[in-house]
Amino acid sequence: MEYALLQAVFLPLLLSPIAYIIGRKIGPTPAMWFTFGILLYTTVLVILATLSGTTEEHYPWTEQFGEFGFLLDGLASPFAIMIYVLSTILVLYSKPYMIHRFHEQYEEEQHEITSSGHSTIIESSSLSNYVNAKSGLYFALYLVFAMGMLGTVLSTNLIEFYVFFEVMLIPGFFLVALWGAGPRRKIGLMFLLWTHAGAVVLLLGFLMIGFTIGSFDFADIQESKIPQDILMLSAIAISIGLGVKLAVFMFHIWLPWVHGSAPTPISALLSPAMIGIGAYGIFRLIVEFLPTHLPTFQFGSTFGVLLQ
Repeated sequence: MEYALLQAVFLPLLLSPIAYIIGRKIGPTPAMWFTFGILLYTTVLVILATLSGTTEEHYPWTEQFGEFGFLLDGLASPFAIMIYVLSTILVLYSKPYMIHRFHEQYEEEQHEITSSGHSTIIESSSLSNYVNAKSGLYFALYLVFAMGMLGTVLSTNLIEFYVFFEVMLIPGFFLVALWGAGPRRKIGLMFLLWTHAGAVVLLLGFLMIGFTIGSFDFADIQESKIPQDILMLSAIAISIGLGVKLAVFMFHIWLPWVHGSAPTPISALLSPAMIGIGAYGIFRLIVEFLPTHLPTFQFGSTFGVLLQ
């Protein structure tokens, strides 16, 4: 199917405002089914593309950053399918769970107003409007969260990988900070700072490679000769950046806090999908690409630093 991967990545992003409007104007049930329909359609696209073999799509971008495109091969397909299948299934669980959470937050806010000395009457219409508004925002953020994860896995360019990597962090932060349990804003900020710091280190590794060879495309990296000192520094930076996402020892401080606070549907996506992207990045960027340039013993030492 033409543009299958392009649709699978960008349809959730483009239609997320509609999910917001549906939730706000009509209610959580139509918003849930709209979100479910989008993710089901895009999941089918990914599965069909996988069954047809390795699928590549390339599109012009800029002269400086090269092409942007999507690659669904034997390495990417298990992660891509897992991300969208889980995202699709968890949409159905999201509605009852999040409505209960919205009710709790509404009561908390009303209690705070009452405690401050202002009398208030909880009307069913105001509660309904509150739930609708929050539902619309939740499902819109959920769609962007899912597309960010898929875009990262399918990327064929270092800058593209970084952009999608950052895209999935932003809705992840809001989903935790707005509807998490406990001190959710502090935990959401912890999640954002840790993962963004890792992403910045990752970007530094990407920039070292890209500016050295004059291209950020994966194919060009495999065919280029990169100085050993640049390779070692970039491999360490990439390993650290992905290590934060993978929550390996010393970089895992954020994980238990976020897992304990995040809404259950989002927490269910964190380990197998979002954290799995860290493992995917290690295999794609370190195991597959850099060993063609690094001697085996150097590569082993670099990768060992991450796993210790």
